[in-house]
Amino acid sequence: MKEKKKKFYNKKWFTIVMLILFAPVGIILLFINKHYKVIPNLIISVVALLFFILVTLPIEETAEPVDQEDLVEASNEEETSTVVELTLNAELNDDVLGFQGETNLPDRTLIAYEIWHDEDFDHIVEGSIEVKDGNYKEEVSIGDWPDGEIVVWVAFQTILGTSVHQPDEIIEVFGEMGENIEGDSVSETGDMKRVELEETLVKDTDDENEDIASTDQKENEPVEVSEPEQTLAQQNAVSMAEDYLAYTAFSKSGLIGQLEYEGFDNDDATYAVNNINVDWQEQAIIMAQDYLDYTSFSRVGLIEQLEYEGFSNEQATNAVDEIGL
Repeated sequence: MKEKKKKFYNKKWFTIVMLILFAPVGIILLFINKHYKVIPNLIISVVALLFFILVTLPIEETAEPVDQEDLVEASNEEETSTVVELTLNAELNDDVLGFQGETNLPDRTLIAYEIWHDEDFDHIVEGSIEVKDGNYKEEVSIGDWPDGEIVVWVAFQTILGTSVHQPDEIIEVFGEMGENIEGDSVSETGDMKRVELEETLVKDTDDENEDIASTDQKENEPVEVSEPEQTLAQQNAVSMAEDYLAYTAFSKSGLIGQLEYEGFDNDDATYAVNNINVDWQEQAIIMAQDYLDYTSFSRVGLIEQLEYEGFSNEQATNAVDEIGL
């Protein structure tokens, strides 16, 4: 009698192949065909099932870690990099000069302005205007100004002067020296940045009688020697000197030295310091108080430190007396 031939799926080799290729089917065949005893079947089943799971699980690509310092730096750049938009439109109506403009700066921001006669520096007006709803506007009377070119200058800058200051939130965004200011018409003076615009108008009254009367009056008046016109370097030196005094205290010689450090020659630096309105005794008092706020000094030590900064012994002594040391 012939032995009944096994079907291929009952053979051991097929079970082993299925264990490798598709473990669930191979495990079923392993127990149905009883090729091995129970314990070996269990061990083979566990190994085959683990292999099947490892092979069939999807492989996830590991995301490249992000540098947290790069994220913080990028975030800071987005917060501090601020583009300033500023326009200027000036008009002359009779004896009134009006100027206005638009800006993307927030409300309460101060726009500095200066208006001067291009040939007569005795006629100058300066101040600041508060931004409201994205606009600023001002009018100035120039009825007593002579004919000629009138220059209108406006600027957004964080340093304005000793008595007027930008709001704290503006300083926080744009920096104490305007270092974060960006956009068109940005200029730099030393470490300070600003956005500035300038426009020139011409005043021409065409009043011959007024001209004749003015001429007769001038002929009867003693001739005065006019001061020479400021050079551009002198104007910039004066502007920077005022900016520095608005930021911290200086002695006269100390301020001249600082301007020379910024690249001005001694003549322009000296001219600037001699042509600004400043109380050097008051500067000595401010600097003395600043030093005491920073560290401790004896009376003699503080006097010597102020003298080292360029103040005279009298100025230094009076300053120390004034603060009560």
